[in-house]
Amino acid sequence: MNKKHLLVLSTALSISFLMACGSGNKQNDYYEKEVRNLYEDIITVDSCMNNIDFNNDYYIDEFFDSLDKLEEAISDFSLVDAPSQYDNCEILAKKSLEFLNLSENDFHKALDNEYDSIAFNNAKNNYNEAIKCINYIGMVLEGKELLLSE
Repeated sequence: MNKKHLLVLSTALSISFLMACGSGNKQNDYYEKEVRNLYEDIITVDSCMNNIDFNNDYYIDEFFDSLDKLEEAISDFSLVDAPSQYDNCEILAKKSLEFLNLSENDFHKALDNEYDSIAFNNAKNNYNEAIKCINYIGMVLEGKELLLSE
């Protein structure tokens, strides 16, 4: 589940990073740096998630650690003041963070004690919505227009 989504996510953000390069404007340069930081954080999380050994007794802890790192990266990015042409990125980052928070709560409900399939499905759905928001950030940085409602 997570491997596929993070691969899509990292691809979108790599494109985003390339689109944000070379602006010459201080605000744009700062934003480029933050996009790069987010991209690097996502690559790190992706690597961690791809290397989780589900036969290990601690795989759930490793999963939650990776989810926490992704949440922290998105949280940090959501606080960055985006240049006006990327205002939608701020909205999307905050939406993604909301979905990640819901997802993590539901994953805990599903996995901490007795397995709860309803909570697990809710967690997956919220995680997928968070990933959609992150992919939309990539689209905005590519110059595509999105109509968003807060």
